[in-house]
Amino acid sequence: MAMSIVEGGNISFSKNENGLFVEMTTENLSIISTQPSDISNYTRLYGDPEVMQHLCEGNIRSPELVAERLNRAVNRWKENNPYNVFSVFKRSTREFLGVIVLSQKEAGVAELSGIGHKESWNLGLATEAATMMTGSYALRLKKEGYLVDEKPLCEIVATAKPENSGSWKVSEKIGMIRDEKLVKEYGSDRYFYRMTV
Repeated sequence: MAMSIVEGGNISFSKNENGLFVEMTTENLSIISTQPSDISNYTRLYGDPEVMQHLCEGNIRSPELVAERLNRAVNRWKENNPYNVFSVFKRSTREFLGVIVLSQKEAGVAELSGIGHKESWNLGLATEAATMMTGSYALRLKKEGYLVDEKPLCEIVATAKPENSGSWKVSEKIGMIRDEKLVKEYGSDRYFYRMTV
């Protein structure tokens, strides 16, 4: 049986002419709804071959593809969809560290994923961000009645390539349980993790 999430951290939800805006803070991080102004940060992140080797098929993304995906995320925020993309910043300096995503997977199920600059690796920051997303943020989504494909959020899943120990260790540290069999997703065999919300 999967471990349940725990609550903690600060979360602010607001709505304006640009739709839903979410800001979360942890001890070291600010986690904020993706904004159009994030484009240069995202282009640099998704253009780094060392970072991208662990994502999907391992290829860098063109600036045009990055802009297209960023615009889709911004449009989801305009539609007040909180299952979306977040920019992660170091709280003390506002340095851009990476991206974390809680996306709609299927009815009642959200998928957690993320990518960070190599300078932020092995510092516990991915675990801190993932704990917020699967903890306080997921509980807030349930409390506010935000549905995943017309069903209440009941489970969060994640995948990781077996060779990407940084990713699967984060999943395990936050209490996700690994299925016994590998799954074929995003162009490769992956570990599959889940947790109950």
